[in-house]
Amino acid sequence: MKLDRAAVLEAMRATHIPEATSGLWRVHRWSPRTPQVNRDGEIVAPGTYTSLRRLTWETADAGGEAVMSDDLPELRKHLEPIFRARGRVLVSGLGLGCVVRGFLANPAVEHVDVVERDPDVLTLVRPHLPRERVTIYQADAVAFAKSAARAGFRWDLAWHDLWSDRDGGEPALPITHQRIMLALAGQVAWQGAWAYPRWLREILRRRFPAARAFARAGERGGPGELRARCASLAATS
Repeated sequence: MKLDRAAVLEAMRATHIPEATSGLWRVHRWSPRTPQVNRDGEIVAPGTYTSLRRLTWETADAGGEAVMSDDLPELRKHLEPIFRARGRVLVSGLGLGCVVRGFLANPAVEHVDVVERDPDVLTLVRPHLPRERVTIYQADAVAFAKSAARAGFRWDLAWHDLWSDRDGGEPALPITHQRIMLALAGQVAWQGAWAYPRWLREILRRRFPAARAFARAGERGGPGELRARCASLAATS
């Protein structure tokens, strides 16, 4: 069955999730009347969109950092894994649930396992997710990946889309995604991640030649320090 791109994108939208706040997180509705530039420098057409925001020290005056949005330019970046998915799928990071709903719109997907560590995100989003074909685990994604690998769990596809708490001293997002992908390299037939540069994919392939990873088109190389840190992680895993 051929998937309808427009239908999948519509299923991914988060307009049914009400505006609310829980802890440092909030669901926010925004309605630009003129074209806007999103966080990735892409044009967002006028309309009504939903964003998930997290209050940080740097963004306190701006109402928090926009962790994700259901504007079309952002949603389209997740279509690659959604369209190729089948069987059992693992999603690291719930966000607004856009990716989860996208996978569920694909009839070839039998079940989606979601890992989300933040109870406030779960409070805001979980009640508005479909109840069938979905299992949610409240856990740290890196720890979950390592435990799942030790237990021999397997998935047909995994997609990792997390947020890094830099105020809390967490590493840059590509490092966290690299740790998860290394832990699951032998457990997933195909996996990829948001903000996963091409040079990181090559590190993974050199460490695990049989692993397949997806890098978002147009990603550029990262800073030398980050590159060396991720290479070290691959060498010692």
